Amino acid sequence: MSFIKGLGVMLAVFMNITACVSEPESAEQGIYDQWALEKIIYDDESINRLEQGNFVQINEDYILEIIKGYGNRRYSFSRDKEILTLVSENDRVIWEIIKYDTRELQIKTPIGLYVLTR
Repeated sequence: MSFIKGLGVMLAVFMNITACVSEPESAEQGIYDQWALEKIIYDDESINRLEQGNFVQINEDYILEIIKGYGNRRYSFSRDKEILTLVSENDRVIWEIIKYDTRELQIKTPIGLYVLTR
């Protein structure tokens, strides 16, 4: 009888532990958020460390850049794996995701490498 009770307790503990484990965030869905733009690394490897208050919001159907001194710019975009194709009026601009984890996103843009954090 105590064996059955022990088995029941182990089963209850196991179910509780597995219920607390969430599925990891996929790279497809995980980039959709507001990211702080920390710095831009240019092709000549110079670095522009930005003050607080600069953001890139990535939504499912648009990207909004909020840059102090330049205002807000909104772009429609499509995504194919790591390639984001932004549409600005009649121009298409390619951004490439270089690195993504839950805290940092690096995107190669025509301006330079955006280093973004949550």
